[in-house]
Amino acid sequence: IQKEEENKFLQRFQEALQNKNIEELKSFFPKGKEKEFIHKIQPLWKEGTLKIGGCQEVLKYMKDDKKDRAAWPIYKISILSPQKANLIVFLENKKPLNEKGKWEIQDFKLEIKAGGEEGNPLMPQRLVECRWDDFIFQGSQTIFWENRQRMIRFFRHKLTGIEFTEVPGGSFNMGSPKKVNTRPIQKIHLKDFLISKREITQGEWVRAMKSQPWLGKKGVQRGENYPACFVSWYDARKFCRKYGFSLPSEAQWEYAYRAGSLKDFYIDSLKSQNFLWYSVTVGQEKWPHEVGQRIPNALDLYDMAGNLWEWCQDDWSFDLSHKSKDGSPYVTYSHRAVVRGGCWNSLQLEECSAWFRSARYKDNRSNEVGFRVVAIPK
Repeated sequence: IQKEEENKFLQRFQEALQNKNIEELKSFFPKGKEKEFIHKIQPLWKEGTLKIGGCQEVLKYMKDDKKDRAAWPIYKISILSPQKANLIVFLENKKPLNEKGKWEIQDFKLEIKAGGEEGNPLMPQRLVECRWDDFIFQGSQTIFWENRQRMIRFFRHKLTGIEFTEVPGGSFNMGSPKKVNTRPIQKIHLKDFLISKREITQGEWVRAMKSQPWLGKKGVQRGENYPACFVSWYDARKFCRKYGFSLPSEAQWEYAYRAGSLKDFYIDSLKSQNFLWYSVTVGQEKWPHEVGQRIPNALDLYDMAGNLWEWCQDDWSFDLSHKSKDGSPYVTYSHRAVVRGGCWNSLQLEECSAWFRSARYKDNRSNEVGFRVVAIPK
């Protein structure tokens, strides 16, 4: 099979999809199968969510009755929507050339990977819009941010009762030279955003999700103000989507933790360590503690250091070289996501610092990981 012929075939198929050329698309499929494909693809055209991503050839090996040979190529065409959904079309050639010497698709499968389900990327869906009308203004205060005064505002979300701090936009140096995965230091520019003052609590989770994933689990206390744990990355995203929230990007999280400070921690002295829960300060109480019991940072954010690792929206990367300058999340559809802030079980204090990065598998559920949310009202 000539690579040139394969490329021409793929190019023709891509162009037909992009140009909504139904008659051309029908020519790629055996009689009967083209109707099913067109039926599934037309709604995406109507919604304007169909965008062609890159094509790549995937070869797999299969055993023939007569001899071992490489199977004909399976073509994987990713189609990305504005919501970063991932619709995948698999086109499999059992016979690369028909009797007329033309390429023909003998079998195909159209698979939409379900949004938020474990092991799958997102799918196109109706998103809840977050609006300023959803929030009640609760006051403001002036803080020192990079040696100058700035006013910050506080809000409460009407439906959930979650309290937020408005983080003023600006620039900061993300990362640290202390670890390989926190280099190179990146200059990040962020716009204003709201972030929840506390980790999402069990009470907030139960009212939204009608479930208690921590029930019957060891190393966890039950109560309205204990943080929700045994929550996977996928679970946290489901919570967010109900109200138009999101998980913080890794850049947003670090920027909010630092609150204008260049130090590793958001307090002046580490002597008392009364700003965090980690292995030294929890003593014999080896579980996540109630939120809001430690000293907050300058933005009135509690438990940014310790108590629970917090899910970020970003997929894991082994350094910061791929981070976007606007602080948007790094997305590769990896099985691992970034967690920040350390937890009650962290053995080293540096795990709870502004710059320390770690990762967990997205389907991981434990008493060491929770989350807080971000909102950008319109």
